[in-house]
Amino acid sequence: MDKIKEITIGVLRSLSQYLPGEILQENGIDILKLDVSIGKGTVRCVCFDRGLVAIEFDVRLKKDRTICFDASQNDMIHFFYCLEGNCFHQFEGHNRITKLEQMQTAVVSSGKDMLSKLVVRKGHPLIFNAIYINKDIYLKKFHQNQGQTDVRLKELLRSFESKRGYFYTGSYNITIGELVKKLEEAKYASSLSALLHFEGICHLILAKQIEQFNAQEDEMELPTTLLKREIKSIEKVCDLINEYPEQQHTIKSLCYESTLSISR
Repeated sequence: MDKIKEITIGVLRSLSQYLPGEILQENGIDILKLDVSIGKGTVRCVCFDRGLVAIEFDVRLKKDRTICFDASQNDMIHFFYCLEGNCFHQFEGHNRITKLEQMQTAVVSSGKDMLSKLVVRKGHPLIFNAIYINKDIYLKKFHQNQGQTDVRLKELLRSFESKRGYFYTGSYNITIGELVKKLEEAKYASSLSALLHFEGICHLILAKQIEQFNAQEDEMELPTTLLKREIKSIEKVCDLINEYPEQQHTIKSLCYESTLSISR
């Protein structure tokens, strides 16, 4: 437990080089509370066993900031999801910048000589979820009673061994967005069961990221034909159903709420 705590604090200290603030604990979770001079918001970090770390940025900055994810010790695989707003990704020393839009996923392979950087623009709220895996530690922790998700993750990690500086942009994904929202709810509870629930949601997000990555890599899943504004309409309908589960929702009523046709 002390080792896990040490890793968590180390991650937040590393991030505080780019987002100055105070490291403290809130509801049993270590957070970096931004200094008002650079903006407002928090960065939450939870470290799990087997080399998994979950980071959540919920910030609004006064100036553009570039945040470097530390991969100085081991090669890292990052799974990104942008819940609200947008941001940009860049590998240190490279000119290419890739935009990550709202509800979009990404898988990133970085290392000692290919540090991953997140560019956040000023004035716009950003809720951004990052789950990263310390590949070396994770692979050493596998045992015979591994689940199907672990098997697929192990295969995925091995496939990245020859892919340094790899950035894969996934399609828009409402399902992962719903899970990230549940993560938002879970982070305010301080009990042990709530923290375990938090961990469980992170694993579900990871599983969905792997599912989408594998499907699109194998060209089994075609890119969505929905427009971005239509996806946002569907997201609002999802929120409506979650907020009022007691109502008798019908296709007709949901189409009315979303202004979309039945086929869409």
